Amino acid sequence: MRRLLLAATALVLATTAHARTASTTRMAADIAALSDDTMEGRFPGTAGETKALAWIEAAFTKAGLRPAGAKGWRQPVPLVARAPRTASLIARVGGRSLDLSADVILLGQDARETITDAPLAFAGHGVASADVAGAVVLFRDTDSSAETTPQPLDATTRTAALKAAGARAVLAILPDAAFDKRKARVFPTLQLPEDQAFAIRGFIRESAARMLVGGDLAALDAQAAKPDFQPKPLSVRVTATATTQVRRFVSANIVGRIPGAKPGAGAVLYTAHWDAFGHCRPAEPDPICNGAVDNASGVAGILELARLFRAGPPPERDIVFVATTAEEHGLLGSRAYVAAPAAPLVKTVASINIDTIALYGKGHPVGYVGAGLTTADPLLTKLAADQGRVLDPGGGARFVYKSSDAWPLLKAGVPAFVLSGVISRAGPDRGQAFVDFIAKRVHTPADELTAEVDLIGAAEDVDLSYRAGLAFSHADARVDFHPTSPFQRPAR
Repeated sequence: MRRLLLAATALVLATTAHARTASTTRMAADIAALSDDTMEGRFPGTAGETKALAWIEAAFTKAGLRPAGAKGWRQPVPLVARAPRTASLIARVGGRSLDLSADVILLGQDARETITDAPLAFAGHGVASADVAGAVVLFRDTDSSAETTPQPLDATTRTAALKAAGARAVLAILPDAAFDKRKARVFPTLQLPEDQAFAIRGFIRESAARMLVGGDLAALDAQAAKPDFQPKPLSVRVTATATTQVRRFVSANIVGRIPGAKPGAGAVLYTAHWDAFGHCRPAEPDPICNGAVDNASGVAGILELARLFRAGPPPERDIVFVATTAEEHGLLGSRAYVAAPAAPLVKTVASINIDTIALYGKGHPVGYVGAGLTTADPLLTKLAADQGRVLDPGGGARFVYKSSDAWPLLKAGVPAFVLSGVISRAGPDRGQAFVDFIAKRVHTPADELTAEVDLIGAAEDVDLSYRAGLAFSHADARVDFHPTSPFQRPAR
């Protein structure tokens, strides 16, 4: 009964804010400013980052937030930029030599790394054991088809398991088209310092991997989908050399706070990444990836959320806003926040991520990342219904589950959600606008603030996230993981 009463209290608090709605005018101005060519595409470690961070700090100040970073507004995030220079990979297979140097992308821990005559193993989706000790490991950096519900496994956990098992180098298998796309990239790979735990880490073209394993890669993939799969040593020896341009620098998350009326009651967290891809097409007339929808729209969203909280009833819990760095390179800013949070994770009642929200108009179904994991479902369903909308936990939400800044928080035991019409495939067009955006505009110079950027739906998403956060901000409100969820809160 007590929990039902708490839910009712939170719901009343949230619905009293119904008259306060997000401003499309302010959001458009914020997106325009942050995605302007003068921001140079907001790539971490560049002059564009310097301009973007200063702009966000000023915007947080104007919105009435207080600095909550380790250094004023900023939470420093050490990063390493690695750009491949040359790669050599020679394999000895059954007495013959294969030169696959053109079919690999290799990143060394330092400027020059060499591995000589190492065994090769296939580890499926990153399963590790002693069988990979000293080996160069081929693996699929994707979820197994056997994973029917999201599990706390990703690139970070896979490579950590392979490192713990003694792998000397790891090569993620990429479909040929994806390999060619990655090889054509003009920007470096960004990593947290701990991410390059191997002498060599990289990618191999799938057709080349098929040659290495004797042609029957599909059979190995089928074995890897079984729960009892263990890595397979292969009758192959590998010699590899990588030369890499390595640059270390410090980026930053920008962290602001609205203090709650009841100190010590905990916090509600909002996140949105500020980074984009900089000068991504230097040979084209328009070389800048401005990142208007992905994700100046998300930063505009958390700014509007800050304004709504400042104008509305005082929250009882702290409201923390984090503009994260390097999301596009593996959720690095969010991972850094989890390692050093502005509010203790055990007292963060819930987190909502705002990302790529400006594609649909009014009333579009709400793609719901986090469905079925926590006790928040009834509240969020009711708040969406108050807007005349329905929650959609389907295919679109699954697509972004492990690719948003909500993911590191969820893995760390914080109930973390994404509430976005953009990722729903339940609307009249079955998500075609999002599919087209991913296929034609995302991470290209075409992601600009144009007439196609519909902020009516974005404002609705912000309103929903505001009302949800306001409900969570009540000092008695709780969000608990279901006992059967693979994610659970950390021990206090």
